[in-house]
Amino acid sequence: MNFKDSIDYLVEDEDINFINEVVSLDKIPIFVSKEEKDKNRAIIFNKIDKFNIKIVANIFGNIDRLLKIFHVDSLSNLFKKVDEAQSNPLPLSFIDSFPHGEKIEPVDDIRKYLPSIKYSKLDKDPYLTSSIVLAKKKNKKGFHICFMRMAIKGENKLSFNPATYKIKKIFENTITEKEKLDVVILIAPPVEIILLAALSLSENVDEIEVASSLSGGKIDFVMDKIPVPVESEFILWGKVLPTWEEEGPFGDSTGTYSVKKNPVCLIEKIFIKKDPFFYSISGGISNEHIELLSLKAKHRLEKLKELKLIMDYKIPLFAGARLAFLMIGKNDLKVQLFDALKDVPLVKIFILVNKDIDLNSLEDILWGITYRFKPKDFFNFDKKILIDATTNNIDSWENRRIL
Repeated sequence: MNFKDSIDYLVEDEDINFINEVVSLDKIPIFVSKEEKDKNRAIIFNKIDKFNIKIVANIFGNIDRLLKIFHVDSLSNLFKKVDEAQSNPLPLSFIDSFPHGEKIEPVDDIRKYLPSIKYSKLDKDPYLTSSIVLAKKKNKKGFHICFMRMAIKGENKLSFNPATYKIKKIFENTITEKEKLDVVILIAPPVEIILLAALSLSENVDEIEVASSLSGGKIDFVMDKIPVPVESEFILWGKVLPTWEEEGPFGDSTGTYSVKKNPVCLIEKIFIKKDPFFYSISGGISNEHIELLSLKAKHRLEKLKELKLIMDYKIPLFAGARLAFLMIGKNDLKVQLFDALKDVPLVKIFILVNKDIDLNSLEDILWGITYRFKPKDFFNFDKKILIDATTNNIDSWENRRIL
């Protein structure tokens, strides 16, 4: 489903706040922050100062909107759709040309064509925060899809941040003094690609073919070195060089600022669809950034629910997807659970509680740690920490809570 059609579902549910006044780019994060604290709707900015585009923000600041777009009633059923598509990838449907739009080649200055926004007060550079990178797997069949937050460094230069394992591996296996990494960068592509970019799929699948399957074969592509989904609102073609430059400071999902050195990506051409929607994710600690970031972990935790290793879970937004509360039933499954938690992405700290603890209540969680955690129940494994705040028998008088 193309990006604009997905927005229509939210319009029908009156789950969008339309901003009709002229808005400058520096005010976008302020509007989003206020909306998060109010009704937490998606936002469409209809008039952007100095740009003839619309900007969409906070679309997945409430993950229920993702479920609406995919016509499912739970994350469990959404991930079942993904797993089914992963088991049955679909060959791509190719067409000869792109829809109506503007093609820029060569690119003199990215900032003339794409909104450049600073999302945190002390950010040094503006960012493309919703950019999705397509890259060919080295020595393997198929292509990889991932989100990548990219600093706009001026002219035709972006900072390429290979932060996740797969894209880092592709970069390291491809880049040499003579060989550069070809990438396609999408902004506001079909929603199936947005979803898969937030997940971690099997090493052995062509992730673009999984997106095709998830859409029911309704995504059209143009053949290139990397197949390009033509219904994307913005498409950038680039080459990543073995040249490193400093990036930052920038506001990170940890709630702090980061500084690092990253490779340079030079943009060679841009395609902009007619009357485009630009997708802006407020980088750093926004609801949308953390909700999308946590989907990888939730995909894995839903599988643990199916296996009955946990009863339920909660990944609180305030911890940037690095903390998870897990409700467990049978204590005799802890060994299997501990082993399975090693594969849960991003989460650094797990807190185990009994079923008499409300996962949505920090007060309850802290009560459980205070009265049920013992120092011997603290585990450190694979750079992760597990705090076991459970008791074996919650029905005994000494463990039964006064509720």
